[in-house]
Amino acid sequence: MKITSLSNIIAYAAISMGAICTLSCNPEKGPEGTEGISMEPEFSITYEDAELTSMTFSRKEEFRIIGIESNAAWSAEISESGSGWLTVDPAEGKGNSSVAVEVSENTAEDTRTADLTFTVEGLDEPVTVTVSQSGNLVAGLKTGLILDVKFNADGTAEDISPLKNPIETIKGPELLTYYNSMSGNYVARFNHRAGQAVNTGYYKMDFTANQGHFKDKLADGHSIETVFMANTDLQTPDDVWEAKMISCHDAGGTGIIYSDDNIIFCINTTDNGYAKPYSGVYPEKGKYYHAVGVWDKVAGEAKIYIDGELKATVPATGEFVFPGAHKWFGIGADTGVNGENAWNGDVVVARVYDQALTDEDVRNLYNDARAEYPQNTVNIQDVQFMTGREVCAGAKYLILGSGYQEGDYVLIESSDNSSFSKECRAELVPEGIVIDLPEDIVSGIYNLLLERRGETYLLGTASLTVVNDPAEVPVPKVVAHRCFHKTAPENSMAALKAAQDLGAFGAEIDVWCTKDGKIVVGHDGQIGGVAFQEHNYNEIKDLTLANGEKVPTLEAMLDQIAASPGTKLIIEIKDHSSVDQENRAVDETVKLVKAKGLEGNVEYIAFDFNLCKRVLINDPDAIVAYLNGDKAPAELHDADLKGVDYSLDPYVRNPGWVAEAHDLGMLVNVWTLNDMPSFMTAINLKTDYISTDDPDVLMDLLDMLFTKK
Repeated sequence: MKITSLSNIIAYAAISMGAICTLSCNPEKGPEGTEGISMEPEFSITYEDAELTSMTFSRKEEFRIIGIESNAAWSAEISESGSGWLTVDPAEGKGNSSVAVEVSENTAEDTRTADLTFTVEGLDEPVTVTVSQSGNLVAGLKTGLILDVKFNADGTAEDISPLKNPIETIKGPELLTYYNSMSGNYVARFNHRAGQAVNTGYYKMDFTANQGHFKDKLADGHSIETVFMANTDLQTPDDVWEAKMISCHDAGGTGIIYSDDNIIFCINTTDNGYAKPYSGVYPEKGKYYHAVGVWDKVAGEAKIYIDGELKATVPATGEFVFPGAHKWFGIGADTGVNGENAWNGDVVVARVYDQALTDEDVRNLYNDARAEYPQNTVNIQDVQFMTGREVCAGAKYLILGSGYQEGDYVLIESSDNSSFSKECRAELVPEGIVIDLPEDIVSGIYNLLLERRGETYLLGTASLTVVNDPAEVPVPKVVAHRCFHKTAPENSMAALKAAQDLGAFGAEIDVWCTKDGKIVVGHDGQIGGVAFQEHNYNEIKDLTLANGEKVPTLEAMLDQIAASPGTKLIIEIKDHSSVDQENRAVDETVKLVKAKGLEGNVEYIAFDFNLCKRVLINDPDAIVAYLNGDKAPAELHDADLKGVDYSLDPYVRNPGWVAEAHDLGMLVNVWTLNDMPSFMTAINLKTDYISTDDPDVLMDLLDMLFTKK
């Protein structure tokens, strides 16, 4: 929400700040009971609860609400030096008031000042507030720009430097732009997994053939300026070594990057190779930073500045080493065949200068840029939602996170600058908020913006494929891990029956082979220290679970499946102490399933790849999935396995594996998820099954998301 008129400013201030004071005292008539008593005039000016004697504005157009506390009539007058750029509304009043002071943008280089003088009835001396506004100190610097990226509403970008370099937008759902009301410009948001190689969702400025206009200027010394924000905790992913906001590194090059828990300027020269002044600043999630990297060829130095302050200087002598095969600047990802070391977060400013900036130059750039930092009092953490998959028009849509408030709305806005824009009321739930998707929403990419009392906060972008028939939406099936063991001991007959009563697609169990070849059920393979595989069945059959059940047998569980065949039995064959015992466990398990005629009601899983292959020797048509997470789907398919069953991390680290498995006709499960963010990640990955210890919670979530109410 951008407030453009002074009347709106006053109205907005009254709503958001409340009245400063409701009591107004008149010198001619005091409060009740004091008629005729003359009162001493009192007058004060406050801003943000502090007494005000001066005001300093950035060079941008700005307004502030100040408070007048008075028991007398007053009037405000602007000195002649403020004519045309300083306004005050209202200019007179009686008693307490909220007053808007507004300045227009200062396009000149010099600071300008004016006096705002308040004359108060009954006071001998007026009260003066000095108003100053910074000049455009960087106007001269910007004539030396050789790249100045402007982000557009439709997600594209252009170079507004004098060189007008062409910028290619590599479109993708990971990239969006959104409006920043602080600067009046659009900001780029990159939603990559930080540090990964990417094919889409970044910007590319190719300077391969741009010798005289760009390359020569870069080679004689240059500076890079960026304002950015990390939208993730960069220390969390173990494999994030580098993530890059603006750079052109390919066996050479230059750029500002994240590496080794630092914001770094990284430049390659003939004498020093990669020179890396480390700032000592770790980019905290959600915080904006102004960073400038300077290569002074004459001095032979590389410098890094953060928020106007010089943080480090290192030697960087010799000639500039250009990137090797790929000579292009990337914004949101680094140079390569495609994008490398992708960024997660915002880029507000991306500029390259053809000179080595001085300390004073950088301070001026920082002071100028501060006015353009996106700022919000809204603070939402850990946002996550469905994207990249099918949804139903009119269905519920869950947005995870914390920091939501009663009365919030979500604006669903087409990211391609089309006319679709719908406001949806947000319902608070323990995990975040729920909205109803509009009935007329169509497939596309949408910006999701939280609206709260005139402020907007970008939640992110969602790629949605909209269908009207819920039957056309692929919904993951629920596997109760170790059966529904919140209701009874894990791997017990009671827990299996509870999973069946719940309507879970599958109930997972763990099987062991006793010394004499009986297949029994239990995760740890022992009760009270008595190991199943080391004893004959008669020696363990009377061991009891916590609910009094005897050690369950696979045969009994298969009989229960036959009695209520709506739930499949997912049999994990555990690693045994010897290969012979493992092979015997496989052979006896499959033999028993066949004897019961329940091949279609059973699926098999194992951590040992050889066990998976042995199941197929016994039953070539069996559905078998591998658990260990270290093989690509194609390798499993070549071994005739029909399923992939990994924990969440291998899928996240290898984002193409789910699609690869599906292309090969394989089924995909993910184990064992028990929280909403993990559920949402698996849903977005489009896994076929989700194993969980909380099947009831997951089933309720899926019912909410994929049933059109």
